[in-house]
Amino acid sequence: MVKPITIYAGAAGVDNVHREDDIGFSSRTGVTALAKGVNVVIESSGKGRPRCRRAKGYSELFAGAYHSGWRDTGDAFVAKGTLLYRVRPERTLQGVRSGLTGARICYAQHGEKTYYANGTQNGVIENGVSSSWPTDSYLGMDTLRAYTGAPIAKKMAIHNGRIFIVTPSDPNTIYCSEYGMFNTFFMAENHQNFESAVIMMVPVKAGLFVSTEHNTWFMRGEGAIRDMTLDDVKDPHPAIEWSEWPQKVNVSDLNIENMRGGHCRLWRGKTGSMVGFEDGSLANLTENMIDTNCGGLGASCYMKPYFIHSAG
Repeated sequence: MVKPITIYAGAAGVDNVHREDDIGFSSRTGVTALAKGVNVVIESSGKGRPRCRRAKGYSELFAGAYHSGWRDTGDAFVAKGTLLYRVRPERTLQGVRSGLTGARICYAQHGEKTYYANGTQNGVIENGVSSSWPTDSYLGMDTLRAYTGAPIAKKMAIHNGRIFIVTPSDPNTIYCSEYGMFNTFFMAENHQNFESAVIMMVPVKAGLFVSTEHNTWFMRGEGAIRDMTLDDVKDPHPAIEWSEWPQKVNVSDLNIENMRGGHCRLWRGKTGSMVGFEDGSLANLTENMIDTNCGGLGASCYMKPYFIHSAG
């Protein structure tokens, strides 16, 4: 008696790198890759075999040229022209600030406060109300150090009680605040220079993933920049700017075998979808399976399981 072959039992993902007649297939499990998927989500069935299901539909909430959409663990925000809005849970927009330049906005969440800046203007949002980013004086022991207030950022991230900032006037350099004082910087000492402009900072437990225009690095350490070390290049390619997902992701939600546990961060690199782990290690999920022609800028979104999306 001839044993039957399972023709199809599930999809391992999308593979548009290989020819359709050369996509991997297991006759034992019936699992193959898809050359193309339209409106489908690939997820684990819980029995070791991925499955496809139709993606849920969506509807347009607000029409217009919106940009700088973002949410970490607090409120969600989006901008349109020179206006910044809070996206309320009931899916309405609440005006937060007007008179902005219209440039792309970067954000960082700390407790109930959301810090934001666009390279020219900045502010702090709490309970849906925007106020100025204070420039308090240094409150520690007497010192001869020349402390300053927070410079206006074009990129920023929060790591272990400090805010890290890249300024438009010095795009190759990262500065960090004093511990617990996001308004106080000793810029002469707490800075790290790179070979080209910094376009991404992603914090994890062990430090910060940093992408410049040319490479992706890892700044290792839990203190000020003066106490951190710079690892060798993690990836000789840059990230797609603005493609990083703001929140930490549970690795188990990625539904990928042989992946370590804990949390990770996601962004779109020039060669694939990147996973940055808490210990500073880096993995490319899609380099050998998905060929994406990305532009110079991106955006991030997620579903569960998580996906990175970027567009130029």
